[in-house]
Amino acid sequence: MEQVVIVDAVRTPMGRSKGGAFRHVRAEDLSAHLMRSLLSRNPSLDPAAIDDIYWGCVQQTLEQGFNIARNAALLAEIPHSVPATTVNRLCGSSMQALHDAARMIMTGDASVCLIGGVEHMGHVPMSHGVDFHPGLSRNVAKAAGMMGLTAEMLARLHGISREMQDQFAARSHARAWAATQSGAFKAEIIPTGGHDADGVLKSFNYDEVIRPGNDRGSAGCIKTRIRPGDRHRHGRNLLRTLRRRSRHVINERKSCPRAGAKTSRSRTFHGGGRL
Repeated sequence: MEQVVIVDAVRTPMGRSKGGAFRHVRAEDLSAHLMRSLLSRNPSLDPAAIDDIYWGCVQQTLEQGFNIARNAALLAEIPHSVPATTVNRLCGSSMQALHDAARMIMTGDASVCLIGGVEHMGHVPMSHGVDFHPGLSRNVAKAAGMMGLTAEMLARLHGISREMQDQFAARSHARAWAATQSGAFKAEIIPTGGHDADGVLKSFNYDEVIRPGNDRGSAGCIKTRIRPGDRHRHGRNLLRTLRRRSRHVINERKSCPRAGAKTSRSRTFHGGGRL
């Protein structure tokens, strides 16, 4: 069985879903931008040598429909001979794309794959076009698919107070901002064109969703947002809806196109369900 290595990984900045930097940029264009950027960073990789492209996406409708992986690849001018597939495992879609590609290489069915993911929640809202089967209500609630409600129930089940969550969220934002200021994300973020609050076109190289002033004191005054009676989850300790694209190139170790480069090895993967 072949060993699999991650050769390079890049992403766009994380943009706010409503009124954010990428509000006028389509999901396919953001994805294609990353594909082109990753290939330009790895000039020894011949695009025609890519065996397959795996792209994670939850809401595969509107601009994210009709196999966005293939559409983005064509926009990036990757040769038509390179196939592409879009993968859906909801929040784990991009990770599943990585797993699928790694298995292809492990079994000898591929040598080089491009993997990524996209979710433009400002253009394609959560659950857009979804029609749940009525019979599912016999053993699962539609609301169980909401991550905010899941977090609320886990907080009650495990005794995680709102104060603890606010403290964790404030620390996370502070660390993310410190990492941004120190340039820790510089190597992975690809500058991407978007629009500022005044509608002026500019290049963004930082994550919009970080709140450097997200302190515990002010967070304690914010109303919860999930449903009436909830006690914990609000706008500053919830994971924000956003626009983001990420991308990896992986291949078998013996034919790594960047000899001597630092790589990460893909060893094992597993999936599991939840109620």
